Order: sequence, then structure tokens, then C-alpha cells
Amino acid sequence: MGGYRETTGKDIIATGIAELDKQIEGFGMGELVTLLGYPGDDKMNAAIRIMSYQAVDNGNSSAYFCTRETPEIIARRLLCYRCSTLPNRMLEYEMLGEPHEWKQWMDENKQKVQTSPVYLYPNERLSIDDICEQCCLYAKSGVKVFYIYIDNEAIKDNAVCKLKALVSRLYIAIVLMIDVIGTRYGIDDQQPCLQDLSWCQLDEYSDMVIGFLNCDSFGYVSEEGIDIKGKMRIKVVKDRHNKQHAHFYLNYLGFIMKQFAEPPTISDSSRQIIEDFYTPFE
Repeated sequence: MGGYRETTGKDIIATGIAELDKQIEGFGMGELVTLLGYPGDDKMNAAIRIMSYQAVDNGNSSAYFCTRETPEIIARRLLCYRCSTLPNRMLEYEMLGEPHEWKQWMDENKQKVQTSPVYLYPNERLSIDDICEQCCLYAKSGVKVFYIYIDNEAIKDNAVCKLKALVSRLYIAIVLMIDVIGTRYGIDDQQPCLQDLSWCQLDEYSDMVIGFLNCDSFGYVSEEGIDIKGKMRIKVVKDRHNKQHAHFYLNYLGFIMKQFAEPPTISDSSRQIIEDFYTPFE
């Protein structure tokens, strides 16, 4: 376990996924990170892995919002991940004939999870404004990293714009999980989930977009982006250092897209949304 980039700087958040941290060099406070993918493409597990590294290993307070799964299931996912991170340790203990050492290591991980600064919010149907209000309350208690998985309806109403305003104002980091197409329990498995969310808004306000997509089944990778079965095109935003070239990093996570707007272009309408959104929390 452990990320490629050291987290000695308080403003740097490493994912704990070595391959990913080596490519993106972590993300920072005041940034909105979006995980995009098809339902079941491990977005939630990736968030669990980041939270494990940040909260359990480094003691950074984290809050997890999920409208689909209960806090008990999220906690179980975290514990299962912790107990499966070092399978070689189990094999080593078995070869040495010391199974009690393996059990002790399991118990220690369970204790770590139970005492880690992780807040799991009940899986209620929350609007994006409800979630932002709760984030403000948690932030006052010292929580700095938030993980948000919300259903398709809740992602409407300028969600990305509002979350970006929130991370900038409170100087927190948010990992947002969004389903690109369909729902696991939906009737139409190919219905676009983001039809009510402006792709331009996603490009504009997400500081980093990590895609969890199977390129073979969803379409093809080109210099322009990824065409998902003709339904929509995900724009590959430019690299911060060379805006003329898009960088692809193909690994077991899929592809990674990065955006670092320099400076951010905010339309008048979006600026008004941000100004209106600030008001309730002043």
C-alpha cells in the first residue's frame, strides 16, 4: 500500500494507489476530483482505497456520502479492503506455521478501521444542496476530505458547479463518483445519466477526472476523446503543462483525464450560481 507521492505537504492528498499517484502526482486541497464510469466499474472501491490510505493510515478525517449503500456496507467494504491489501503476509504466516500471527494482523486492522476518523453518513435520498450543507457542518469539525456517491437525480441542479464552489470556499477536497450510463437497477441500461448535467460544466469545474471505463466495450480511444456507443463523447481535457496534447494513461483503472484550468473560465450564469450558493452559509 502507500502512494508514490509523499504526503508530508499538508495540501497534498495522495490516493494510496501507487500507479495512479505516479501519474497524477496526487491531488490537492481545494480540488474537486470526479470518478466517472459505468455502474459496477469500481469507482466506489477506488474511493474506499483512497479513504483507507488517507483516514486509516494517515489519520486524515474523512466523510463518506452514499445514497445507494448503507454505512454498514461501506464500513464492511473498508474492512475487507484493509484485510486483503497484503495477501503475501497471509501466505508468509501460513508457510511459517503461524496462523495466529495472521489472525492478530486481521484484528489489528479491524481495530484500525473502527478507530479511524471516518464519518459515514446515512444513505438517505439527499439533494446536492443537502449534501453541501452537511459538508459545511463536517468541515467545521475538521473533516477535510469528502467522498460523495449520489444517484442520478441528485446530480442535477448544477451539482459540479456547486461542489467546486464548496471546495474553493472551505478549502477541502471532494472525490465525486458519477455513473456515466445507465443504472445498475434501472430499466434502460443504456440511458445516459448525465443528460441533465452539462459536460461543459464537468470539464470546467472538475480539477481532475479519472475514468473507469472498459474501452473495448464502451468505444474507442482517440485524440478527441472516447465515443461511448455513439451516445456521448467524453472530452479529454488538456494537460496543464502542454495544452496542445492530451495524455492517456491506460492501465487496469482504464484511462485518466486531467484538467487544470489556468485560469478557470467561469460564465456569468455560473458565477451567479456560485454567488447565490455562498449566501446560505455566510
